[in-house]
Amino acid sequence: ALGDAPMLAALRDHGLLRGASLREDQIGTLALNLALHEALPWQTRGAEHFCAAFHSFACSAAPIFDVGGQAIGLIGVLGPNDAAHAHTLGMVIAVTQAIQAQLRNNMLLAETNDHLAELNAAIEAMSEGLILLDAQGHLSKINSRAGQLLGLSPRSAAGRMLDELIELPAPLA
Repeated sequence: ALGDAPMLAALRDHGLLRGASLREDQIGTLALNLALHEALPWQTRGAEHFCAAFHSFACSAAPIFDVGGQAIGLIGVLGPNDAAHAHTLGMVIAVTQAIQAQLRNNMLLAETNDHLAELNAAIEAMSEGLILLDAQGHLSKINSRAGQLLGLSPRSAAGRMLDELIELPAPLA
């Protein structure tokens, strides 16, 4: 939990800190448990909370979903009811969307790295020499066999212009 000292003290007094049970049968209706149960963003204020002990709070919460669509947690913002604003829910939704986008990006990056490792293994397994150049003529990949044939170290050759590494025949230079 993050926040100013008075708010954290109020949350602690109501048992709403990290690890607290959010079961509705224990704390009543609160945006935190509604967001988890309904898998939708919620905002509750004042008397909208079932439990009178929470009437002094406003709460905005939205679930966080993994890339498979399973709810894995939530972001919740609690504050004094007299300082509540409808924009808080929009902010909470934006935060959860950013987290979900990062989770998806992490998954896609891991998949891309797996595919790249498979491609590199296939290139290295080739018995023929292979040189890949980018559009500007920089060497982007050279397999071990090509390195042997040309007397080049694949690591030191990467990124350099091909004509810096080997003497090209006049028609190719």
